Amino acid sequence: MKKRLSIIAMGLALVLAMSAFTGCGKSLADPGNLGSTVAATIGDDTIYMDEANFFVRYSQWGMESYYWAYYQYIGYASMWDAPGGDNPDQSLATVVKQSVMNELLQTRILMKKAPEYNVTLTDADKETVKGYVHQVMDGLTDEFYQYANVTEEQLTTWYENNALANKVQRVIRDQAEVNVSEEDCKMFTVRYLMIPDNEDFEGQTLNEGVEIDTAKAEAEYLVKHVQDGEDFETLVAEFDGEATLRSYPVKDEERTDQPAIIGAGLKTGEITMEHVDTEEETGWYVVYCVSDNDADAAAEQRETLEEEQRDTYFESIYTGWTEGVTFEVKDAYNDLTVSYGEMIYAEPTEAETEATTEAGTEATTEAGTEATTEAGTGEVTEAETTTAG
Repeated sequence: MKKRLSIIAMGLALVLAMSAFTGCGKSLADPGNLGSTVAATIGDDTIYMDEANFFVRYSQWGMESYYWAYYQYIGYASMWDAPGGDNPDQSLATVVKQSVMNELLQTRILMKKAPEYNVTLTDADKETVKGYVHQVMDGLTDEFYQYANVTEEQLTTWYENNALANKVQRVIRDQAEVNVSEEDCKMFTVRYLMIPDNEDFEGQTLNEGVEIDTAKAEAEYLVKHVQDGEDFETLVAEFDGEATLRSYPVKDEERTDQPAIIGAGLKTGEITMEHVDTEEETGWYVVYCVSDNDADAAAEQRETLEEEQRDTYFESIYTGWTEGVTFEVKDAYNDLTVSYGEMIYAEPTEAETEATTEAGTEATTEAGTEATTEAGTGEVTEAETTTAG
């Protein structure tokens, strides 16, 4: 199932989805004036830098804790200079700023629709937001507050706004007329192993004295013994391998995965082998059909397709709401620097670790579950004033 972004969990979820946000600024915003500095305007609403800066820093802080070492390993002194999203010319820093601003703009548009749909936050919703705010604040180290010195009152307001927008979005999505056929849901499941032609087979002898010296020989051995009634996974383990389990739609005219192409049409219990020679890989695929009509995978596929239809319906409604809405991203936000040569993340102390749960965990109440933000919704560019429509 595709990954869904929850508005209430703006921090760590908002990465790598957006496009077309130019420029990553030159300086840090003045922390003393963030509450009165305008980050963006949307119609008659104003988004201030204290809110925008917090969510940028929260995303930055969380991502650095997970990925900084990885990006250094692949050659980036600062991860924020690495490409982000689908545009190789766009930095990861730029993508995060784009994502945060898109979220903030969408939140304002959805909040304005709340009275029209009789949507409000219940006391239970507010209690959940309160608990989430405490979780966020407990998870932050002292170093973080040097870059975003926020208060509990501020976070409560911002996350309540997120939660209200989230509920509006869910109401709209639930109005969609969902229609998914059994045929569209049907799935087949395979286990497969890819044996590269250049694999080292030197000295490889199986228990029964059979010597295997090529990828093709291994593939043939697996196919023959499965057809003779032996277990595929057990046989793969003899080669110190591990077969991958994956499900694919039966109805798919644009298959690209080799296991799906090779395994399509197999009946439950059947096995086949096929040589593949592409730029990405050269070797033998051995594909075993676990089920040619997997009910569990079909149920998951139905849920995925239904969610996609709800997403499409919401997008159509939301697009209409943005028509004629004017928004402008100000220089203060455009000039906000994400990458400036050092991490803002610092390892929490043992005491802080014990006092917190992992930052970025999604709230799971009616107010905060299953809201979706789609890549490109409400996109903005640097210092651009736009009238939608």
